[in-house]
Amino acid sequence: MQKKRFAVLISLFLLSCICFAQIPDSLLQKLRQAESDTDRINARISIGQWASTNDGKILDSLAAELATFSTRTGIKKGHAWANSHYAISAYYQNKTSRSDSCFSLAADQFAALNMHEEAITNRTKSGIIKMLQGDFEQAIAIFDQSIQASARHNLLFPLCHALNEKATAFHYQGEYDSAQVYYEKTIDLAKKQEFNYERSLYNLSVLYSEQYKLQQANLILQQLYESQKASGKSRIEQGKTLSAIGENYRLLGDFPEAIDHLLQSAELLEAAGEWNFVSSVYSQLAKVYLNIEDTVQNLAFHQKALQLSQNGGNFDNKAQLLYDMAISYEHYRQYPKALALLDSIIFLSEKYTLDEKALDAYNLKLKILASLQQWEQLWNSIQQLEEIVWSHQPPLKPHFVFEGKTRYYLGKKAYQKALEQFVAIPDSILNSDNLITNGEYYNLGYQVYKGIGNAEKALYFYERDQAIQDSLINTNSIRKLAVAQYQNEKKQLIWEKEQQEALYQAEQQAKKNQRNGFIVGLIALGLIAFLFYRNFRIKRKAADVLTKKNQLIEKQKEELTKLNHLKDRIFAILGHDLRKPALAFRGLSKKLAYLIQKEDFQTLQKIGIQLEADADQLHSLTDNILHWALIQKSDYTYRPQTFDLAESIADVTAIFERAAQIKSVQIDNQVHDQLLVKADPHAIQTVIRNLLDNAVKYTDAGGKITLQAENTANTIQFSIQDTGTGIPPEQQQQLFALQAEKSQTGTAGEQGTGLGLHLVNELVHQNGGQIRVQSEVNVGTTFEVELPKAG
Repeated sequence: MQKKRFAVLISLFLLSCICFAQIPDSLLQKLRQAESDTDRINARISIGQWASTNDGKILDSLAAELATFSTRTGIKKGHAWANSHYAISAYYQNKTSRSDSCFSLAADQFAALNMHEEAITNRTKSGIIKMLQGDFEQAIAIFDQSIQASARHNLLFPLCHALNEKATAFHYQGEYDSAQVYYEKTIDLAKKQEFNYERSLYNLSVLYSEQYKLQQANLILQQLYESQKASGKSRIEQGKTLSAIGENYRLLGDFPEAIDHLLQSAELLEAAGEWNFVSSVYSQLAKVYLNIEDTVQNLAFHQKALQLSQNGGNFDNKAQLLYDMAISYEHYRQYPKALALLDSIIFLSEKYTLDEKALDAYNLKLKILASLQQWEQLWNSIQQLEEIVWSHQPPLKPHFVFEGKTRYYLGKKAYQKALEQFVAIPDSILNSDNLITNGEYYNLGYQVYKGIGNAEKALYFYERDQAIQDSLINTNSIRKLAVAQYQNEKKQLIWEKEQQEALYQAEQQAKKNQRNGFIVGLIALGLIAFLFYRNFRIKRKAADVLTKKNQLIEKQKEELTKLNHLKDRIFAILGHDLRKPALAFRGLSKKLAYLIQKEDFQTLQKIGIQLEADADQLHSLTDNILHWALIQKSDYTYRPQTFDLAESIADVTAIFERAAQIKSVQIDNQVHDQLLVKADPHAIQTVIRNLLDNAVKYTDAGGKITLQAENTANTIQFSIQDTGTGIPPEQQQQLFALQAEKSQTGTAGEQGTGLGLHLVNELVHQNGGQIRVQSEVNVGTTFEVELPKAG
């Protein structure tokens, strides 16, 4: 008996040496009061389980003490639990092989003691370690063993655990369908047995998010949030779920919902004192306000996020916050501020070995330096970037180097070297969900192939870049619509709150007056007069509000009528001008098969030329319709910048060379000197394209098109002159009006849209310019465009 008491005292002494102050008093008290060796083993197991989730640093020592006591007392259960604790401790120390062997040994020991639930749980944990080591096949085999054993012994909790981990194994491998099946099995089983299934819900939401099924992901996350509230989960867990919902709404473009959920998340996390995560939520809010072009709120939330991050030691998070803010400054073209933040990230990365953050910072820095044409600094930064990229095996994000060198050689006009770097960029960087990255890639390709004179390749990359730019314009339009709706709803709520407050104040005043109704008559009469006056003011204010609302409704009615007219006009154009090119594709396969069988290659060549012309017409028409519709809805984003007009003219002219050759029309581009204008380059290219398209369309075979430009004091003037059919005087008066019936047929039967010149006129005036036309029937037409000069 004395030996056992001595052993207990020694054990307590050892526990106090491990970390006496950290272990809860209730657990130590349980050990002190234990009367049998079995009770003492159970007390030690409880302490180990506490340390498994609260303080992994002391777990190794606790497991050793448990194993020693188990050996002395001969209680086998203690050895099994000691090995389980050893496994968890090894996992915390990233010793996965030791962790795997200890979990397996513990599972065997529990099984020998018929402790089936503990045996299956440790077996499943062994499978998790296999999964972390990348051995998914073996991991799934272990999970299947656990599933079968759970079903055999009718143990539902280990069954849910194993099913969830099997789903996770498929998830990690990108087998989304299989992962979804097992996540849903876990959730259904857990619901029926009233087990906690929140982890499976979260995993399923991540699965949907990775597939960009964001609406499904949010339905799952909303279910998770309701479950967390019902089960009394911490504010931290609820806040993180709301944050995930808000981020998905941001990616969906539903910015009011994103803002609402992120603000709720921040409120919960602030109340819980989880400041690191609050800073991340503020950063998410900053991104939302960047999306809706609210500069003040964007920078304010960036500053809040950075201020909170100063107190913590999470330098990876701080580097990410700095990077997000740098992106905002780059978007606002505040390049010095963006570069200063990027240099701060690079300094942090060097100090704390955050290589991935450094690479992202260098990549954005290279783009900014290229925009500023600071070629020497750009080359130095590329060399610093290379040191990090090639220090990893395999190299880390090598495409950043190839992109940077492509930009450098383009700036130096070393086009062949730029091509060598560009073709080294892997196609894997293209991502259907990242239009900006894709657009940068296609724009680089266009500049490279234009530089080396490969017109076909340049056109390929140019068309894809323009398609992405159009998609981004359309996305911005949707965003603006969502923001307008949010702002209107916000104004309505503020107005309603003001009315409620006014009514409440009036009621309070009336009650106060009633209480003081027996005061001196003169004062009473004065108060009554005041109340009548106040009531009159309130009614008058309400009437004014009603009048304004009626005016707003009338204005909206007018806008709706305008939109209906807009719809009718666009449908008229679509019905008239899409019909011919669309009909050209009907029955095409049968016609081509017949001609190939007859070996009528001459007719095949004619059909090919006609199809190419019809395709070009469709492309031109859809591009014009998109721009025109955006202007009519006031969604056109005007982005003026300084650019070389001569270069834009050359780019567009190259596109029409083939069409002109087919018609035997000569294009004489006499614009070679640099002409810097201040306008939106994309809009001006659309203007040049439409004017040149008309010139080719209405010029007979053997005719000539001449492009000239003049540099005046305040403007740049360019003209496109053709020797075509000319425009009758009666049509010149309504030339820029939108009339579907005014279009003429081209000299080779080409169909006009009636939209191009109207769009040209709109875009020229949007860019602060003027357009004039001189034309004579059977002599030709000259369009003169005047644009603001840069400087």
